[in-house]
Amino acid sequence: MGNKLHNYPALIVLLPLISGILFKKYFIGIVHPVVIWLLLLVTLALIYIIYVQKISTFFLIAPILILGTLSTAYEENRYPSSRITAAISKGNLSFIGEVNKIDQYQRSIDLHIDAIILENDSLLIDRINLRVFLPDENFKIEEGNSILVNAKISIPEGAHNPGGFNFKSYYRSQGIDGYLMRRDIVAIKVLSKGVSNKGNILRRLHYSIQSLLEDNLSESNASLINALLLGNRSGLSEDSKDLFLKNGVVHLLAVSGLHVGYIIGILFLTGSVLQFNKKVIVYFILIGIVFYAALLGWKTPITRAVIMGSILLLGGLTERRSVPLNSLGIAALLILLFKPYALFEIGFQLSFMAVGSILFFNMRYGEFIPLPNPVNLPKKLLRQVTSLSVLTLYALIGTIPLTIYYFNSFSTGAFLLNIFIIPYVGVLIALSIIAVMFSYLYQPVGAVFFSSLEAFTDQLFTLLSFSANNLSKTIIIGSFPWYLLLSLIGLTITLGFISTLKGRKRILILLLLISNIIIWRSASRFRGSEVIFMNVGQGDAAFIEGYQSKNILIDTGRSDYGVKSGKYAIGPYLRLKGINRINYLLLTHADSDHSGGSIYIMDSFEVDTLLIGTISPNSNSFEEILHFAKHKNIPVKNISLGDKIKLGEYSEIQVMYPPNNYIIPVKETGNNSSIVIRYNFANSSILLSADIEAVTEKIISNSDLIIESNLLKVPHHGSKSSSSGQFIDKVSPTDAILSVGGNNPYGHPSQDVLERYENNRIILHRTDKDNAIVFRSEGEKFSLYKWK
Repeated sequence: MGNKLHNYPALIVLLPLISGILFKKYFIGIVHPVVIWLLLLVTLALIYIIYVQKISTFFLIAPILILGTLSTAYEENRYPSSRITAAISKGNLSFIGEVNKIDQYQRSIDLHIDAIILENDSLLIDRINLRVFLPDENFKIEEGNSILVNAKISIPEGAHNPGGFNFKSYYRSQGIDGYLMRRDIVAIKVLSKGVSNKGNILRRLHYSIQSLLEDNLSESNASLINALLLGNRSGLSEDSKDLFLKNGVVHLLAVSGLHVGYIIGILFLTGSVLQFNKKVIVYFILIGIVFYAALLGWKTPITRAVIMGSILLLGGLTERRSVPLNSLGIAALLILLFKPYALFEIGFQLSFMAVGSILFFNMRYGEFIPLPNPVNLPKKLLRQVTSLSVLTLYALIGTIPLTIYYFNSFSTGAFLLNIFIIPYVGVLIALSIIAVMFSYLYQPVGAVFFSSLEAFTDQLFTLLSFSANNLSKTIIIGSFPWYLLLSLIGLTITLGFISTLKGRKRILILLLLISNIIIWRSASRFRGSEVIFMNVGQGDAAFIEGYQSKNILIDTGRSDYGVKSGKYAIGPYLRLKGINRINYLLLTHADSDHSGGSIYIMDSFEVDTLLIGTISPNSNSFEEILHFAKHKNIPVKNISLGDKIKLGEYSEIQVMYPPNNYIIPVKETGNNSSIVIRYNFANSSILLSADIEAVTEKIISNSDLIIESNLLKVPHHGSKSSSSGQFIDKVSPTDAILSVGGNNPYGHPSQDVLERYENNRIILHRTDKDNAIVFRSEGEKFSLYKWK
């Protein structure tokens, strides 16, 4: 291994650069930088002495390590300065900027801000990028327009729940510094309708191709081809994205090497037809792929493909044989030097792991899988099928650990489906390029190709839908710590280098040991009952695990743009826990902040029973939920006062309200029909009171029901119309959970309510400040702790 490492100088340089980036992100401010640098240098020195066997090479690593640290620090300085952070607390500000991206599906725009007008009418010049969620569906705007927005700015935050979506990392990867929510926008107007000269040709061409696709294809097909050809997924519906995700082929939505390969093929064919000589064809292709990458905004996967393709082409031109694995290292070096935080992007990691795995294992073993030929396929076709199957397997070996780490699951149909889908998508890309080219040259011929493209795209959606419903199954693994991830990747790489049978057996034993550790971790879970109150913004969602038996999800938060509690909060948490079956899904009432994520949950997890109140909810959204439950063959059960639900030994749900056949008084809101339950586990109890108000609290308090509980879920998000003194006295909790969204438009929680709990010496825990809150009990005692 030591001698072979000399063939990959880019990989030798890449190691200290990555070390410097990791050092800046995780250690600076915790341990003195000099100490960390010394430890890293000593460690890397040992690695280089053992494997590279040239001590002179070691003297390269110190400046490169420091360079990685400094480049990361430089990128961090791009984000909102302390002046802007201070200005945020002042409330509404006026932002003047230029529109550089429009997302039709999310109804949002990205603004490059040139100036911020403060309350005293002074200008703050600080170039930042904001995402604006437009409040008006009919607001007319185009890329390049200069606009003014008066609103309150929000800064992206990390995950609020275990396994939850990290909006801070997501927005940072897109270069977004903050966002303006619809409800926070006071005024918005266009100052100038002119298109900016900045990047004019590329932006106009990008927009022109997008318009061409929309004019010649159906909406869903145009959005897919737009994603495949231009890397713009803004118009792609959530259902379409989930279809690719469920089948394990979501990576195809990222423009990468496959696309560059087709561009190279088309340009090579064009150059040959025009009878260019070899050198001219190479330069022709180089200019073409660089132009294509610039057209797409130099996204990480395509940048990697262009760099590697350029090295390969220039190597052929100079008759010097390039080393693909070293080319991959060069691509990573160039990207990380200019964009160090790309290292933490899922797209960067998946792209480099897939290609690296293919190159590494193909170099070691080639096409070692003999496929049977039962139907006497032509040898050339069989060889192509074999090659594609092997390359797909190699890519999966490299990416499955990352997929499990990030998504806590993987698709069983990913391998077989990729073998068919990859060439099929290649055909779509080729058809797209040809259709666009001919549409500019001679529209009637372009229309013929667009007609074929429409039919082929329809068939792709049909295939994916069939596979998702009949073939592919999502296996939920549960939490997968980073140290197990690194162990698997390291052992897999080592397995590739070891050539002796004895050595491979040892590595395989270690891999089996890690697998046992994973199984042991899942088997050694907490042996009591656990309840988590999730932070879903202005909404409710709680998940209860009974003692070694059943579970229940109570409410599912909201489904607004940018919120989507089911997808970004509840679903990731369940996958992190390794849960693929929900025994009971209970919706306390029809309000969208309690039932908004239920369709996503029923579509993504196995739900045994849907529980609702005894009255028919007067809500279109609730009717849609019931219709979807019927479509998924999920039984629906009405529950009311007196019903009990067993969740296992010592674990039981008691329904405390409403009574059977309850009719809401005319003057009362639907909140007073909410299902109220009491969860009992051994000697611990929790009262979950949904959105009931004072009138219902009085009915329950005056009844003979035993509602005294250790923990109370505060009614109606702390509204002044709830949490009456009589009700609090009757429940008599020691702690209370307040599920509420920060800076919500309803003014929740009421200051009077907060004082009421404080006067009763009840410890109040808030999801808007504490994030997810976990209740644990092993019988005699219970504990409450903040997830983060």
